[in-house]
Amino acid sequence: TLVIAVNGVEQDRLTSSGQLCGPESGNLQVTKTVDWNGFPPDATQSFEICITGPAYPNGNCQSIGPDGGILSWNNIAVGAYTITETDAGTAWTTVISGSPATVTAGATANASVANTHDAFSPLSLAELCSDNPDISRRWQVTNPNPYPVTFTYQLEGTNQSGSDTAPANGTVELSTNTEGSNTLVIAVNGVEQDRLTSSGQLCTGRIIVIKRTVPEGAAGQFSFTGDLGEFDLGDSESHDSGPLLPGTYQVAEAPLPRGWTLQEATCDDGSEPGSIDLAAGETVTCTFVNALHDLALVKSLPEVLTTIRPGDAVTFTIHVTNQGGDTATDVVVVDYIRPQDFTFNPADNPQWTVGANHPTILIPSIGPGETVSVPIILRVSPDVLTSRSLENCAEIYTDSRLDIDSTPGNYTPDGPVEDDNSCVEIPATFVEPLNPTGLDPRDQPPAPGTQRIFLPLVQH
Repeated sequence: TLVIAVNGVEQDRLTSSGQLCGPESGNLQVTKTVDWNGFPPDATQSFEICITGPAYPNGNCQSIGPDGGILSWNNIAVGAYTITETDAGTAWTTVISGSPATVTAGATANASVANTHDAFSPLSLAELCSDNPDISRRWQVTNPNPYPVTFTYQLEGTNQSGSDTAPANGTVELSTNTEGSNTLVIAVNGVEQDRLTSSGQLCTGRIIVIKRTVPEGAAGQFSFTGDLGEFDLGDSESHDSGPLLPGTYQVAEAPLPRGWTLQEATCDDGSEPGSIDLAAGETVTCTFVNALHDLALVKSLPEVLTTIRPGDAVTFTIHVTNQGGDTATDVVVVDYIRPQDFTFNPADNPQWTVGANHPTILIPSIGPGETVSVPIILRVSPDVLTSRSLENCAEIYTDSRLDIDSTPGNYTPDGPVEDDNSCVEIPATFVEPLNPTGLDPRDQPPAPGTQRIFLPLVQH
């Protein structure tokens, strides 16, 4: 402080500000605002503001706390200064106003930096099942925010505490020892987010059994036995075991209904239905696929017959259709020939085998939905000399599997009509030979060698 006087009379006094001699100087003031936007303020949070200009060509930085405030740079060389902020993190949005700021001699330039935290939704707490609730409890913390959130946890009334970070839009699991009321409290920067008292939920799993049939939608009920109890399922139906303790379980189909076979039985965890290793919290789905075995036979006379004579060849076609869901193999078809109506000539039918009683033919395989057609050529018996019906029948004689609605090889003329046998009946009407002489037909001499049979067709 300098004092000046004239003849002992003080004229003036001044306390030096320590102003540096040289270029003209001024001041720069930056106002820092912080909007936590609902996020619990972090007392350890700091923000770094930097200026770059004539006085600080390499930059100069100051820090400020979580509440913001005013940062000042005094007696700095005049000129333009750029204001920046060191990255505050992905959860913050920064807006800088008044940059670059121009410092003039003897004046104070102003700028502002505003930080706004991303919107915040509270963390939530849920209980997870425990393998042994008498020893420990499990928890899950959910963070609905699009940024990681660090939190603290405390098992109320105990010394069990800690901290963790929940990932953005994610969850994190915690484990505590069973103690006290088993009430867990979570907080962010000292602000409670959620609390939950554990119920001691025991971890269990479940087994789902699904039934599928081939063909899809086939009628039928299938019985199951095993560790899940007894139950019945139809196509597309399912059975839920309900909660099960971890362990090994087995489920199996009871004896199948007639005409059905087990095509496959699989579980989505890779295990077999006879040994399902169920873990805590696991759901295992096992699917049983049953295929229907159902063959049908239809005999037809594809050609239009007007007249034929005894000894003439008649070609029948036998159609065998697989109406089921599995491949039929080694199917043998038999043709029942009535000798008073037709005769069989092996030379006409090289693919047929002449058995002790009736000819047969082997069809190696018939796929699901497939029809295999085989011809058989028969000749009109010489005994057909009057008006009567001619009949020929065929049947599936043997099959590799049990059919759902028919029994191979059981055909009799008076027996049950099943879909694995079929007959063609031909009402034959005796017709006199043509009359080339114009004589009265009653005076025409008989000519057996030119007799004809008219054949309207009836199939059954």
